[in-house]
Amino acid sequence: MKANSTTPAPAHTWITDAACIEDDPRDYDVDAPFLRALSEKQLDSTYAWQRITNLKCTACPVAHLCAVDALHHKDIEVFRGGLPMFSRHSRGPSLRRIIEPLLHRVAAGESVEELQTIAFGALLRYVSK
Repeated sequence: MKANSTTPAPAHTWITDAACIEDDPRDYDVDAPFLRALSEKQLDSTYAWQRITNLKCTACPVAHLCAVDALHHKDIEVFRGGLPMFSRHSRGPSLRRIIEPLLHRVAAGESVEELQTIAFGALLRYVSK
């Protein structure tokens, strides 16, 4: 069965193939330093970019399945499929509206690296308004 953007494959069938399987899960948290780096007052685009691109998601053979799973479970405050899943409060909903269409594209098998670049540009444009 091939997963699509609405029905995830059971995690136990793919999670062991994830590039991040042996990493500390906290490395994939959308944490306070990352959120501050994307704030209008303390914009640190270098830190934010490094935080996004230093994850193993671009080389992960199951990034698309991770993205499908994240969309299905509506994950928050964690990186999934190479993209940050923001919270549902404060400015999180606006940031989620930027990320979710891109996460659907990861789920469809598009390049994580290219979509990270698109996401980063869109997030910076939003923060700089």
